[in-house]
This record gives sequence, C-alpha cells and structure tokens, in this order.
Amino acid sequence: MCASCESGPTARRDASSSIPVPSASVESQVAALEKASQPGLNHKELMALCGSWDVHLVDVTIDGTEAEIARGSAVIQSEYGGRFLRWDTSMNFGGAPHDTTGFVGYDLGNHEFQSMMINDVSTGMSVAHGTGDLTRAGIRFTLELFDRASGSRARMSSVLRMIDADHFAQDLLDGDAAGNELVVRRYHYRRRSPAPAPVTK
Repeated sequence: MCASCESGPTARRDASSSIPVPSASVESQVAALEKASQPGLNHKELMALCGSWDVHLVDVTIDGTEAEIARGSAVIQSEYGGRFLRWDTSMNFGGAPHDTTGFVGYDLGNHEFQSMMINDVSTGMSVAHGTGDLTRAGIRFTLELFDRASGSRARMSSVLRMIDADHFAQDLLDGDAAGNELVVRRYHYRRRSPAPAPVTK
C-alpha cells in the first residue's frame, strides 16, 4: 500500500497549511491604495472652491432677473490630502438659521465628480453624480429624489461653475411646460477675503 494511503499521524496535514496566506501584507495593500488615490487634475481644480464665502440664494425669472430670498455663509476646506472638500454652509431662511454639511470630490475609479450633503431639515443624504469642467461650462450634477407629490423617483440637476477666483455659483435647474431647461434658483458664493495673488519670480 502506498504511503499516501496510510492512516495515522504521518498521513495528516498540518492544520496551519490549510489557512490561505494573503498575497500581500495589510501595509502593502494600504500603500498601494494610497498611491492609486493620489489627487489628480480634477481634484486640483476643486481647490479653487476652498475658503470662506458669503452666500446669497436668489430666485431667477425666465428673463434672468434675480431676487434674493436668503443669505448666509460657507466654509469650504480640503480634507484627506486634497481627495475631498468639506463643505459647511449656514443659511438664514425667514430669520432662522439652517445648516448643511457635506463632501465633494472626484472619484478616480468611476471617473465622475460626487457630492454628498446632509442638513438639519432632512433625514436623507443627498448624493449627486457629476461631470464637466468647473472653470468652463461648469460641473453638472444629477441627484435622484423621491417626489412625495407623485410617489415616484425624480431627478434634479444643478451646475456648479467658477466665475472668477472670488466668485462661484450653483445653478438649480428645472424644466418648463415645453421641456426647456431653465435656471430657477442660484446660489452666489463670494469670497470674504480675496484670494492671494500668485507669486511670480
């Protein structure tokens, strides 16, 4: 009888040999993830939004006229080595302050901008996905919402665009009866102190 068919202690495998050994250590895996997630050009573009801002929310009529309906302030700062922006806003509606906190970034894996916001008048997390260019036509974000009136899912779109170094806007879009897309509300962000001038040599 062959040795491989024998019973007894000499035929048993060491129990430890059946445990799979990871191909890489945790440290090397984390190092690889860190390297792959280094901020790129889209992250650097978002850095223009960092700072302290005065915020004005306006209604926009069909002819482009703006009428202010609320005002407040915002602080936007870089987090996790430039991978994300933390966005804290406080707006005054009818004499009462209301706060929003969220994060904006660019997902290198999905090749898209992403935004997640929470506030003090909702239990839902607003998660939007976007594409575009902040300093040109803007970044168009799309957010899916539950429409209580119809009981179905609805989409809301907005465009985030840099106007100059000390002013950016977020346009909230809607459609008219003919299906044309219109700006119905706009957030104006104006820097509280001017951005420092670039150093030239």
